[in-house]
Amino acid sequence: MQAIDASVSDPRGSGGVLTLALAFFAAGCVLALTTGASLAALHAFAAFIVLAFVAASNQLIPVLTGAAVSAPRAVLVAAAPLAAGFALLIASFLGAPLFEGAGVLLLLGAVGLGGWTISRLLGAPRERSIAGMIGFAAVAFVAAATIGAAMTFALAGRVAPGVLALAPMHALLALAAFASTAIVAVSVRFVPMFALAHVAENRRQAIARWTFVGATAFAAACFDRPDALRAALVVMLGALGIAGSSHLHELHVRLRRHLDISLRYAGIAWICAMLAVAAALSATWWPPAAYAAVALAVLGWASITIVGYAYKIAGFLAWQFARKRRPGAALPALSAAVPERCAIIGLLLLATGTLATASALAVAPAYVRWAFVPYAGGAIAVFVSYARLAQPYVGGTR
Repeated sequence: MQAIDASVSDPRGSGGVLTLALAFFAAGCVLALTTGASLAALHAFAAFIVLAFVAASNQLIPVLTGAAVSAPRAVLVAAAPLAAGFALLIASFLGAPLFEGAGVLLLLGAVGLGGWTISRLLGAPRERSIAGMIGFAAVAFVAAATIGAAMTFALAGRVAPGVLALAPMHALLALAAFASTAIVAVSVRFVPMFALAHVAENRRQAIARWTFVGATAFAAACFDRPDALRAALVVMLGALGIAGSSHLHELHVRLRRHLDISLRYAGIAWICAMLAVAAALSATWWPPAAYAAVALAVLGWASITIVGYAYKIAGFLAWQFARKRRPGAALPALSAAVPERCAIIGLLLLATGTLATASALAVAPAYVRWAFVPYAGGAIAVFVSYARLAQPYVGGTR
């Protein structure tokens, strides 16, 4: 198991992008409360997921794969067009005529991010399987962004509106091939690392991961063929179940008796992932279930996973920042700095809000904003937890 190297990058770069990602998460919560299940709210959460990937990969690609360390400010350059593009896109869905500019920025940002990520992975000396999955996720993101940009140009009246029919493919590429693959890839090392479980990776787990990757690509390719899409979703569900059972075994044999808070979030998120795939499968017969599938994937699987892992990532960045500012200071351990009760309250509210919102979207859309209230409460608890986590490291460093 590779230890985290504190020298992989300047924490201010990754920390700044993660802070920006969390700002979009907060914006998504506000928009969901005020505008309901709007495209503006959905794309605020999408910005959160993408920018969190940028921030985390800047630190994790060198740690997990041994790839070369990027220049300290490279992560800021990679994030800038994506953040600006998502901001314009959200403003466009709220009424501003900015779709064309949003599409250009997001496409340029996606190509830049994909190229930057793959160039770093090509020379990675270890963990080739994980590197391959992250590379696939990067390619899927570029493909999703290309379709998304085409749809923004259609909304701006620059291309034929028929391209909007690719929205299901865009969603599958973004949520399954990109976000889900990235999460499954990093969980391979995060779960045993956080649990202190010294177990060898088994062949079944590796086959399940790559089966899931192949199924996501197939699902996106056959989004308009119900029978083929159903088969792909069944395979995805089975692969997630097998990979999840391997993680349960790792938790069972862990050396750390107390279950890490990040793993509690990840466990709930994994359940949301399986529910999302099941809802997507149901949607091939009952279309309203597709809205529930998106909510479970965005609010539950992707967002809860990122929020949970951010306790470790944000905490490490704060610790690294404090170490640079106060080289000789005695710093508290991250495990002791997490306000666990507040973090658990946040998790319970996020999970409740996810299930309530997904249910409302499928059967009672008029109540979506009310259903989202617990999720917003969970987000507040999470932000309070982050502030309390960072305070021992950031406070007093001036």
